[in-house]
Amino acid sequence: MDATVFLLAVAIGSALVGLWLIARLPWLTPRSLLGAAVCFGAAWVVPSFAVPLLKAAMAPIGVGPAILLTVFPLLTLTFMLIGAGLRYLVRLTDHAIR
Repeated sequence: MDATVFLLAVAIGSALVGLWLIARLPWLTPRSLLGAAVCFGAAWVVPSFAVPLLKAAMAPIGVGPAILLTVFPLLTLTFMLIGAGLRYLVRLTDHAIR
């Protein structure tokens, strides 16, 4: 399998797992606008750790396992943080509409 296709599959899988986790665990949703802003800020910063961690893990364990052990969890966390922030905003607008 081509590395690009594998990375695309890992990205799609991590998006699905991250959004599923935030839907399954609603208590992770922030309770304030500051908490939602922190979630969005962290979602902006977390992916920047993927490349250095991937480079460090590639030599000892290989490309495939390195992607699964570094990129997958970081992207899952990123999508969880985005989902948590969006869930707070939807809950905020839901109360405004009623």
